[in-house]
Amino acid sequence: MEFHFLPLLFSLNVILMTAQAALPPELYWERMLPNTPIPNAIRDIPKLGTKDSLHGVEKIHSEDNIPPLSFYKGKKINSEDEIPPLSFYKGNTIHSEEEIPPLSFYKVKKIQSKDEIPPLSFRYVEKTQAEGEKRRLSQEGQMIPVANHQHYNPKTNPAFFEEQLKPDTELDIIFKKRKSESLLLPRQIAERIPFASEKIKEIFEMLYMKPEVENVKIIRETISLCEAPSITGVEKNCATSLESMVDFITSKLGKNAQVISTEAEKESKSEKFIVKDGVKMLAEENIIVCHPMNYPYVVFYCHKISNTTARFMPLEGEDGTRIKAVAVCHKDTSEWDPNHGFLQALQVKPGTVPVCHILPERDLLWFAK
Repeated sequence: MEFHFLPLLFSLNVILMTAQAALPPELYWERMLPNTPIPNAIRDIPKLGTKDSLHGVEKIHSEDNIPPLSFYKGKKINSEDEIPPLSFYKGNTIHSEEEIPPLSFYKVKKIQSKDEIPPLSFRYVEKTQAEGEKRRLSQEGQMIPVANHQHYNPKTNPAFFEEQLKPDTELDIIFKKRKSESLLLPRQIAERIPFASEKIKEIFEMLYMKPEVENVKIIRETISLCEAPSITGVEKNCATSLESMVDFITSKLGKNAQVISTEAEKESKSEKFIVKDGVKMLAEENIIVCHPMNYPYVVFYCHKISNTTARFMPLEGEDGTRIKAVAVCHKDTSEWDPNHGFLQALQVKPGTVPVCHILPERDLLWFAK
């Protein structure tokens, strides 16, 4: 279905009025996944109807308390002419075009240094002939990590062998807590915002953003990945709302699907962690991983992983920091690029041994119970 978007001021008013009558995303989760607790990786995402502050999140406790668009300013809207653009989420007023903030204003950060580059293994692409880069085709059409060893940081995203998944193993790793920065939109709003490469102009107009080169690149890359045709056997989905992700998961794994993510109890300066007692297998098949993408609002890139196992692995740092880590081991790497950072770090060739790594915080690992 093709949506025809009215000017921003009018359409946002209609969207918000519709959303107020809809089932909140968390309640939809509980209805569809009654036996699956909502993980902190989801609870910590800023939601519509909450207000970020330096000391936490201020909740709006009832629909009666939810004023129209300018609720961050505490001012009622008396006419459509007074409805502000999406910048109201930050509580700032835009007086001229020159004041329109870049994409980072909407909580999408520009990459300033190599340390900020997302972990290599979680920037997935289809195994096809990528632009400027030859890739061998997978018979299964599996998703593989982008082979960009120049950006690989073995300290923040180490690879290790499967036999290291046992107590008393020492891992050299730096854990950086990943804060949820993009806003989670209810499906009733997300579905009214274009999400297509041919709608880039409308996206920027509706989100009231300047089409700066870097901003366009970020949005185009995410949408292009989502639009890439799936090879036979690949099951993937780009969910622009929590409800959409839940629908995809339940359609593949059922209503008893379980979810887990890596959690660090605090920021740690430790560079060495010890595997503690309690390593356990989570799943050996029917695994789906959902990665939060770089976008103005939350978009999950979900895909089913084959020939992969998942384990829970408790870690403890030199400073006593405890990590509830989720480790995945890719059993078949025969179609990986030989220059992939994981293979280079382990000094192995594609297809020779299983390669394991830890999912970063905020990535969701789903499996059938």
